[in-house]
Amino acid sequence: MKKDSQKKQILSDHKKVGTRFVPPIAQLGITDCSYTLDILPNVIWMGFLIDEFGNRDGIEICSAIATMANKFVKDKDYKNFSLSGSYLSLSQNQTTKLSTLTNKIKEIEVIRETLAPLTTLYPDFPMSFIGKPKRTFDDRHLIGELKKTIDKYFEKYSHCSEILQTNVVYIQGVAGKMFISSEIKTPNLEAVISNRDSEEGQHAASFVRASVNMFVMQNEEEVRNWAKIFWNRNLALDDCESFDEHR
Repeated sequence: MKKDSQKKQILSDHKKVGTRFVPPIAQLGITDCSYTLDILPNVIWMGFLIDEFGNRDGIEICSAIATMANKFVKDKDYKNFSLSGSYLSLSQNQTTKLSTLTNKIKEIEVIRETLAPLTTLYPDFPMSFIGKPKRTFDDRHLIGELKKTIDKYFEKYSHCSEILQTNVVYIQGVAGKMFISSEIKTPNLEAVISNRDSEEGQHAASFVRASVNMFVMQNEEEVRNWAKIFWNRNLALDDCESFDEHR
């Protein structure tokens, strides 16, 4: 009985259509997109930073970079700068100014070393304004780090991947671009990190997955352009067995 009661509460915001329960954001007509093909290439940069700095500090560093980028867009522009493809919408002059801002981050050299697999292996990486590290890394080492990180975040419903997706929602909220209908129960995003298996954590994770789809569609052209470049570039990298297995 307890499980049935929990299930009813988790689905309380869902609308029943035939035998299916449709989540709130899907009720708005937001279509699904591929986590692997579209979302992962755009959030993997946050995975690198969270792995290096830990959940709390990593999320705050990602948020700080996105907040700096938001200075260059209008309030009504719903760009989400947790998605790396969104940086393609900035002009060269804007990315130069953004580079100057990120240079002031205390941990910038560690950030550069951590993102080296992306800034070094991908000539068209939209966040190349971060800059390359002072140290030189062997390409095979960088490819190994890239494979390891892709493998870790490859599964959409894994806890670590849900933390990445939660950060997409969190960053949009910090930017003041996240609006929730009064008909939808406000999720506790913290629960995804600290208590994922609880009723509160499950509700928040469901909300996050649907919201990320919406943000991708709002930034669809840049996000999908970068995703295509990302996966095509992988084919050109040396020793790509891991990538081939995932495609």
